[in-house]
Amino acid sequence: MNELHLTAAEIKVKVVTLLQKVTSLENRFQDLKIENDILKIELQEQKNTIKALKDTNKMLRIAEILEEKNDTRELKKMISAHIKDIDECLRLLSNK
Repeated sequence: MNELHLTAAEIKVKVVTLLQKVTSLENRFQDLKIENDILKIELQEQKNTIKALKDTNKMLRIAEILEEKNDTRELKKMISAHIKDIDECLRLLSNK
């Protein structure tokens, strides 16, 4: 009987230890989930910044070409590319 009492006590200690580990892991999981959400937001902000910078860069290149007035071929290529982008956007919008 005494052995059964010791075994039950050992099992109880192990269960308590496991419950503490589970609680600790759940807390760590929540922390990692929050960190992941923050990183996703930061990534999206960086993507938006990159897109804005690319658009600004395109506009600056167009402005430079317009100032030069020598390279109309490059300007025509850029305008054609923008028209293609607009056409693609319109096509996507019409499919919705």
